[in-house]
Amino acid sequence: MRPRTIGATVALGALLAWAGAAQCGEEGKPGFENFVGPLIAEAGPLLSPPVGAVPGSAIWTGIGFLYGRRDLGRTEYRLIGARMVLGGEWSPPKLDALGIGASLVALQTTTLGTRLQTDLDDWRTEVDLGELRVHARFAALMLEKGIAEISLAPFLRVVFPTDTSRTNWDRDQPIRLVLDDRVALAPYFLVEPGAAFSVTMGPATLYTHQAPILAFVHREKFHFLWSMHYGAGFRVAGMVDLVLEASGLLRATRDHRGGRFTAFALCPGVRVNGVPVSYEISARIGLTPDSYHAYGDFTIAFTVAWGFPTSK
Repeated sequence: MRPRTIGATVALGALLAWAGAAQCGEEGKPGFENFVGPLIAEAGPLLSPPVGAVPGSAIWTGIGFLYGRRDLGRTEYRLIGARMVLGGEWSPPKLDALGIGASLVALQTTTLGTRLQTDLDDWRTEVDLGELRVHARFAALMLEKGIAEISLAPFLRVVFPTDTSRTNWDRDQPIRLVLDDRVALAPYFLVEPGAAFSVTMGPATLYTHQAPILAFVHREKFHFLWSMHYGAGFRVAGMVDLVLEASGLLRATRDHRGGRFTAFALCPGVRVNGVPVSYEISARIGLTPDSYHAYGDFTIAFTVAWGFPTSK
């Protein structure tokens, strides 16, 4: 990597680290204090971050770093990315089963490098605005039965076309490979109706997020994807969460080259729950070739969240 690229990446990383760390652990409801919320390690075009089954009021700021590498014989491609996410959710005092929130990728960088066998390196960095996501979720079921606490929350998330990286010069821009190269010609708009489900027993929580994604590329193409997350969390000493999460993003429709998209990743993380501030560090490890675009081969994220107690 050229010294200028290294310097720019380090400087941006220091700036983002000063700003904070991506998403928070969920603020526990009365009776659901041991609920362990999903992790987030967001640095690439993670179209569908996991949604938890227990709404809460909180604000968060986050930073994620991504690295990816593809070896195609005579050519090696490398990807370095970073993104800063700002977000929050509000749960009304008289209707605390409802959560309304939004998140914005306020800053993202993408550095793409190509190395040939002749030792010729070509690197270029882009700085962009990312997507704006607005969501609502409602805990339709919050049941305590013996030692088990069960929650089911349908949700609706809409992603607005604020991502400017799609128009950049290189066809290897991650978002253009996750969806379709046609997004370079027209903005995309995502609608995601889904459901989150969790079961908490003592210090242990099992959870899942399942949702179809309807991706509209204006006047160009419609894509159908499926987002899935499965997680297991364990609370230690009443304040430290150990979480392991598996994520998948599948595209049923074909792109303009006739290909589909299948990405899977594994995400371990640790969260320290303070009052009212929580801190999280998590990673996401790509498991399939397509994970290079959606998650990177390796992503690490830092989180700072400020939770607000739910009024009764």
